[in-house]
Amino acid sequence: MRARFIAWLVALLKHTWIAAVLATCLVALLAFSLDNARWVPDDSPLLVCVYLGAICGMLLAASRFPAGLAASYSLLLGLATLGQAVGRVVPTKENLPLTDLLWLAHARLLSLGERVWGWATAIHAGQTIHDTGLFILIIGLLVWNASAWLLWAIFRRRQALSGLLPYGLLLAINIHLSKQDNMLLAIFAALALLLAASTTFTVQNQDWDVRRVDYPWELGWEWSFVSAALALAVGLSAWVAPLVASPEGWQVLRNMVQVTQLHVANTADQLFSGVSPPRSYSPVITVQNVNLEQIGSSPSMLQDTIMWVQVSDPPPPAEVPGYEQQAQPYYWRSQIFSTYTGSGWQPAAMQPYLAENLPPRQAPPGRYLLKQHFEIVVPHTKQLFSVNQPVQASPGIDLTASSPDKSLLLRGDISEYDVTSYATHASASELNSAHVNYPQAISQVYLQLPASLPERVRALAQQITAGASTPFEKAMRIQNYLRLTYAYNNAVRPPPPGWDAVDYFLFEAPGGFCSYYASAMAVLLRAEGVPARVATGYARGPFNYERNAYRVAALSAHAWVEVYFPGYDWVEFEPTPSQPAAAYTLAQETAPVDMSPASAARSPWNQTPPWLTGGAIGLFAALAAATAFLLSRRFFSGSVWLSGYANIQGGQSAALYLRVRRALSWAGLDAALSTTPLEFLDLHTAALARYRLLNEAIELATSLYQRSLFSPHTPTQAEVQAAQRCWQRATPQWLKLWITHLAARSARLHV
Repeated sequence: MRARFIAWLVALLKHTWIAAVLATCLVALLAFSLDNARWVPDDSPLLVCVYLGAICGMLLAASRFPAGLAASYSLLLGLATLGQAVGRVVPTKENLPLTDLLWLAHARLLSLGERVWGWATAIHAGQTIHDTGLFILIIGLLVWNASAWLLWAIFRRRQALSGLLPYGLLLAINIHLSKQDNMLLAIFAALALLLAASTTFTVQNQDWDVRRVDYPWELGWEWSFVSAALALAVGLSAWVAPLVASPEGWQVLRNMVQVTQLHVANTADQLFSGVSPPRSYSPVITVQNVNLEQIGSSPSMLQDTIMWVQVSDPPPPAEVPGYEQQAQPYYWRSQIFSTYTGSGWQPAAMQPYLAENLPPRQAPPGRYLLKQHFEIVVPHTKQLFSVNQPVQASPGIDLTASSPDKSLLLRGDISEYDVTSYATHASASELNSAHVNYPQAISQVYLQLPASLPERVRALAQQITAGASTPFEKAMRIQNYLRLTYAYNNAVRPPPPGWDAVDYFLFEAPGGFCSYYASAMAVLLRAEGVPARVATGYARGPFNYERNAYRVAALSAHAWVEVYFPGYDWVEFEPTPSQPAAAYTLAQETAPVDMSPASAARSPWNQTPPWLTGGAIGLFAALAAATAFLLSRRFFSGSVWLSGYANIQGGQSAALYLRVRRALSWAGLDAALSTTPLEFLDLHTAALARYRLLNEAIELATSLYQRSLFSPHTPTQAEVQAAQRCWQRATPQWLKLWITHLAARSARLHV
């Protein structure tokens, strides 16, 4: 089958390679124009739709699908592709067990459904839709089907003009709205004219060959030269026309002939060449935390060093590839947020804390003592940094405690200091077995949510944590869902006024950065009754082996989540995929940690509800069976084979006979190529005796085939359709014969 397809493709391109090259150039031109327009931060789905739509149209043109079925197939395939691009429903890169993949796909599908419902609600209410997913879906469908129609019109209908009109319209609208150079339209006009001429000449040539009309072989060269000259003229006209037909064009022409500005500039350079240009001042780099009071402010992308941090832990091994993702993800915390407002967070209430009230120096369960030395090299406020819960600090540092949980933060004017902290060192089993008897003061502050929180956020939290029985499992579920589902995007716009920031991130925004991820995880956990908060400061940064310290740059400003576990205090979680996760969560970004069998049985990834696993497997099985049935129906109705059969002597009757012979050969009823149709019937009479409908179908197909070749009374369309229906009715018997043949062959192989 592969060799035949390649042979068919070579035969097709032998006569239409010029049209194929020109169509490829047109498709690439539209993709180039869309890419330059930059309508959305990530336009890769639109570019994929341009190219995949063209491939889909080419394959449909090569099939025997009727126009209506081909259009429906292209539309459904485009919708499926865009649904995957917008919602990432089917996990593609995640290295997870099957049940976990099904759980993740289920959660993403529900999230996509909420987004679609949100689009419909906003449209009905006349509201502005800020989710770029709807734009990608609509424009992607347009360019997909325009590309498919272009290739269908060229290679199936042999009418390039009907395919070029909508394609040119889309390109012209995109160029006009994005204010691109009109040269692209000129190139399109030239290529379109060449393609139309090439297609017309090919069709005319084939018609002459069929009617055996003699024509000079030089005609093709003359046709090509004339078409190229016309294409050049049309392209130049399309490029020049906007210059003389619009005010902007006349302005360009005036600018081309006016040299006054150039003379003025030259005179200024001559008279004031010794004057220094105005000074430009570089901005002063300072310590800047992530702004959580109003979620949406883009984080800093500067590479300037903010501070150097030395720790008492051993340095990460330099020879281990990818150690940045494996080393301990320290967080240099400077601020804690407790109250979610819908648009941002309010800092936790802080009060002075006396040094003599510091906790004992012996680390509690799930903790260890970590010494840190900070050297801040840029101007900063009094907010200083430490890992988790500090227990001892250099002189000159004041401590403040959050209310009511007494989480400590450092304040002072110094830039170099030492601090010792209780750092997190809890295992998955320890956190999973922590009790849930939260102190009332903790629940009152860290389960707070605004009354305006959209209900679909709470519903998503329930869907993600379905089957999770402990707070640790819920935290793992939510963290992993956020890391694996939403794209990291520094350029996402802030939430619209009055829009809940977490709801915007989960259902509308095309991705987000750390403040979005951290806020979403904290809110989803609170919706499930798990105390959580957001902390800000700086992420770990790369390790510098010459200074034996972590270099923390401005772009390391970060926000993360801390979850409360009774007996273990506040424990860090990392929902932002650009940062490595802690050892008790994800060893890498996509795979759960390797735990003992007992712990693995309690893994939040292994808590997929049985109804979800069985239902998903049943759904996939039903879809596979339906697809196989539809394909078999198309196979037995004679619409899937390539166009090579349509050109052989005998027409549709011969094509039907050859399909029947091919199907019977798959079922074990084969014969030599020299065997005539009547000899084939005699050869397999005994084998077909038990299959009445199948025998009737092959006899009818043979009769029509014989008449189409040798009788002056060729079969009518009604007779051919009757034979096709007879062959369709014989489908169950052919399947039975095919299965019997496979079973017999398998038995022979095992003997």
